Amino acid sequence: ISLSHMSATSLPDIVISTGAAELGCDRMCMSQVSASSADSDLVCVALRVLRADLERSFTLLRGVTSMNPYAIVEWHPAEGAVQQVRTRADIGGGLHPRWNHTTSEQRYTGREDGSQIVVKVCHERLSGLFPPTFCGSASATLEGLLATTSTPTGSTKHDTAPIATLPLVKDGQVTGSIMVQALLVRTASGDQGCFKSSTSWGSRCYSHQPNSSGSSLSSWTPVEPEDFRARAEPLGVSGGTAAFYRLRLSPSSSLAAAGKSEGYYVGKDLSHARGECDFYEQALELHRSRDGGGLHRLLSFMFEYKGILTCSVGTDAEACLVNLLVMRNLFDGAARLRNLDIKIGQQTASAGWQGKSRLRAYRQALVDSATNSTEEGFRLEGFDSPPPALESMDPLLDLAVLGMGPAARKKAFRIMLQRMSAQEMLRHFFDVHQVPADFGDDQLATCWAPIELAELAHHEVLCRLTVLALACRLTLVPQKWIGSSVALGFDCGTLPARGESEDAVRRHIRVNIFDWGRSELNTLERHMALSRNEQNDRTLFWGYYLEGIDRLLWSTLRSYWHRFGGSARWQYARIVVYDFDSMSDNDFIGQVTIPLIETPETTVVLLDANGGHVMGWMGRAPSMLTYSIEARTFPVGSRLSGAWKVHLAGASNLPVCDWLKGQQPKSDPFAVLEAVAEDGRRFRQQTSVIVGALNPRWGETLEVPIASSDSPVEEALISAGSQIGDSVAAELVSEPVGRRHLLPPEGAVHCEEEAAYRRWTARMDTAAQAASQVCSGSTCKTF
Repeated sequence: ISLSHMSATSLPDIVISTGAAELGCDRMCMSQVSASSADSDLVCVALRVLRADLERSFTLLRGVTSMNPYAIVEWHPAEGAVQQVRTRADIGGGLHPRWNHTTSEQRYTGREDGSQIVVKVCHERLSGLFPPTFCGSASATLEGLLATTSTPTGSTKHDTAPIATLPLVKDGQVTGSIMVQALLVRTASGDQGCFKSSTSWGSRCYSHQPNSSGSSLSSWTPVEPEDFRARAEPLGVSGGTAAFYRLRLSPSSSLAAAGKSEGYYVGKDLSHARGECDFYEQALELHRSRDGGGLHRLLSFMFEYKGILTCSVGTDAEACLVNLLVMRNLFDGAARLRNLDIKIGQQTASAGWQGKSRLRAYRQALVDSATNSTEEGFRLEGFDSPPPALESMDPLLDLAVLGMGPAARKKAFRIMLQRMSAQEMLRHFFDVHQVPADFGDDQLATCWAPIELAELAHHEVLCRLTVLALACRLTLVPQKWIGSSVALGFDCGTLPARGESEDAVRRHIRVNIFDWGRSELNTLERHMALSRNEQNDRTLFWGYYLEGIDRLLWSTLRSYWHRFGGSARWQYARIVVYDFDSMSDNDFIGQVTIPLIETPETTVVLLDANGGHVMGWMGRAPSMLTYSIEARTFPVGSRLSGAWKVHLAGASNLPVCDWLKGQQPKSDPFAVLEAVAEDGRRFRQQTSVIVGALNPRWGETLEVPIASSDSPVEEALISAGSQIGDSVAAELVSEPVGRRHLLPPEGAVHCEEEAAYRRWTARMDTAAQAASQVCSGSTCKTF
C-alpha cells in the first residue's frame, strides 16, 4: 500500500498491547513515518528462537512425552510496556521442539538501555482449548546477548551474535534449555515503507511481492546472443511443463575463453519459469552484496544463473524466437549422469501461494499424503540413468493383461519412485554392480572399480549434505521454499583412471538445490516487513524444509555407515529370494545364510522362515540356489582395502507365487543380499527381477566392501565441519557416530529410528551453535 495515496486521517492509530490481535500488515500514523525518515540510519534488534530441550514431560499423563510446545518472547525495556511475541506450536515436538522463529525487530538504542529478554516455553493443550502448561522460562540481558556484536555500518546491513543456550527454570528448578540468537539489523531511511512505534516488535511494510509474474523482460539480466551459437536444440520436458534446450557456447565468446565447456549452460523456457527467473535474479543480487542478505551460505548450493537469452529454436522452416532462462547444465561433463530429483518438504503446495489454486493445492496434498513426503519429509520425483536392477521392477507387471502402454508405465514408475523410502532410494542410487561395467581385477592398476566410485560418491554426497544442513541452520530468517528440490548426482558412465586425483573425481559429484518456481527468497530486511501471521507461515514451511534436509542427511549418513563405515570383519551374508509383486508386498520364497569366505560355485537348498526346505512346483523337489564367493584386493592408496564378490548364478525349481486368471502360473524372482558385520553394520543390495521364471539365471555379482579406514564416517563429518571451523568438526564427532542408537540398520522399528534421528538432529544443532561462534558478525568464511 502506497502511503502517498492515503490521507493522514485514513490511517488508524495502532493500539499496541500484550496479546493484541494480529492486524495483518503493520500500521502506524503519518507523523511517525516522518519522524523515522529524518534518521539517517535505524538499527533494530531481532531474536531467533531455535529450539528447546526439556528434561521431562509436562503432560498430565505419566510417561507420555508427546507435547506441542511453543515459546513466548517478552521484551522488557528499561522504560515502556512489556511486549510479547509467540512462536507457532511445534505439534508433536515433545521434549525437543524446534521453531527456527525470527521475531520482528525492536528499535535498538544501545547496550546501555538495560533491556531484558525473557523466553517462556509452554505446552499447548488441545489446540488451545485448555489453558497451556508452563514448562519453564529463561532470561538474559540484551547487553549479554549482543556482547560480541557491533553496530552495522557502511555496506553491512546486519550483525549476528553467537547462538546462546539459556537454562529454563520453573519453581527454582532447571527444566531444560533453549537456544536463541540475537541479530542487529541496520536500515536506511530511504527504504520505502513505514516503521512501527519503537515500543513494539515493529516492522516495515514493503510493497515487494516476491516472484511476481508481471516482471518485465527488461528488468532481468540479459545474455549476449553472440556468446552462443545461433540455434538452441530442444531437450524435451523435465518434471513439468517447462521445456529445456541445449545451448552451445560460441568458440569465440568470452565465456569459452574463460575455460567453460561448450555445453556448460542449458536453457529453460521462460514462459513457464518466470517466477523461477525472479528468484534467480534476487539471488544474483544478493550474491553481489557483502552479506548476502543472511543467505550467502546457501547461495553456493544453487545452480549458477547467467540471465535471459533470446535465441532461435526449431528447424529452418519453423524457426521461432524464444526467451530462455540460462543456468548451469547439470549434465555437462558427464558421460552418463545418474541423478536424483528429491522434492523437499512434507507439504509441497499452499493454496493461494504464488498463484496455486485451492483445487490444485488439495490435489497436491493428496499426493503428499500418499508418498514418502509425509513419512520422511521428502520424496523422489525423478531418477536419471537408473540401474538395470531398478528398471527391471515393472510397476504394472501384475496388470500386464490390461495391455497398458508406455505412457501408463511411465506414470506408474513415477508413483513407485515417490513411494520409495530413503534407504531404498539410496540403495538404488549407489548401485553400481551392473553399470558402469567392471573391467576386472587385471585392470585395477589402471582404473577404479565401480564399488570404489560408489564409495567416493557416497562419501562426497554425505559431506556436502552436512554442509547444506548447517547452512540451513545458519540462515537468519525462515524461507518459504515450496516444491523445491535437491539434486544428487554422479557420473556412472565411466570409471576414473587410477592416476586421477580424488579431488578431481569429487568435483564431478553434484549436490544442488533448485526448482524455485513457487519459492520466495526471504531476506532479513524483507522478513522484518512481514506481519506476525506471515512470519509464522514462513517459519512453518521452513520447518518442513529443514526436516526434509535433516532426514535426507541422516539417511545418507546411515546408508554410508552400514555399507562403507569401517574395516570390521563381515561375519556372514544372507541371500533372500523374493517374488516381485507390483501391486502388493513382495512374496518371500526362501533364504540361505552363508559365511563370507572364498567359496567355489556351490548349489544349496533354499530354506523357509522355519528352517525347512522350500519345495518347488507341485512339491516334487526342493528349490536350489547357486552362488560363489571370491575375495578382491584393491591397490595401495585406495579408499577400500578389498571386497567380497558374491556371484549369484541363479536358482532352480522355485515355487509358483502368482496365480493370475488368464495367465500361466509363474513367479518373478529377484535376490537380495544382506551382509552383517561384527560392529553391527548391515546393508542390502539386490539383483534384477526375472519375469515369469521358475529357474531364473541372474549371473550378477554383488560386492561387500571393506574400508581401508576404521572411521570413514568421522572423516567425512570432520571434512564437512572444518569448512566452517575446527570447533564445528569437533562437535559433529563429539561421540562415536557408528552405533546402533544413532544409526540403526534398515528395517529397524519406527520408534528406534525416530529416537536415533532426534539424537542426530540435536548433535547438528550443537554443531550449528559452534558454527555461530565462528560465523558471528555480518560475514564469515564462505563454504
